[in-house]
Amino acid sequence: MGLFDIFKSEERIEENYNSKTIKTLYDIFTLDLENLPDDSFTKGETEKNESSDYLTNYRKNLNPKELGLFDSLEIKVFENSKGKNFIFGGYNFNTGDIYKVQQLIDNLFLINGTDDLNAGKFTKHDESDLKSDYWTGRMWCEEKYTTGVMIAFDSDTGLSMTIWTK
Repeated sequence: MGLFDIFKSEERIEENYNSKTIKTLYDIFTLDLENLPDDSFTKGETEKNESSDYLTNYRKNLNPKELGLFDSLEIKVFENSKGKNFIFGGYNFNTGDIYKVQQLIDNLFLINGTDDLNAGKFTKHDESDLKSDYWTGRMWCEEKYTTGVMIAFDSDTGLSMTIWTK
């Protein structure tokens, strides 16, 4: 792999993303979320959550970044259900990537409609907030959504997105 091959790889991912037909949440991603975690993830501890459910943690650094935004993925797999939590982290978010956030939000809007706070497509207000220290993002958490999604930005923790299956 040459020095600049990483840029070619990221360009190919973006081309695939832009030409892909988006019908479900899973179509947005280059990763096959339905079949993760796989052997490339590091298995972490098993813990008991507040609901007394046991879950196992898996973690992986992503290179290239998923959607050009997220450089890590933690998956929490619940042992007594089919549910999983996918926690994407973008710790080194660059404001030059705001257009990628816009693309993600607009695709999530196409799939889910307005979020729980009646926010829809990406706006100039969103752009302004992303350029500052804090962006409330979007959240589709109500029971009517088959898959929950929350995305936000904080200058201390970076861009984050959590997806949970039921």
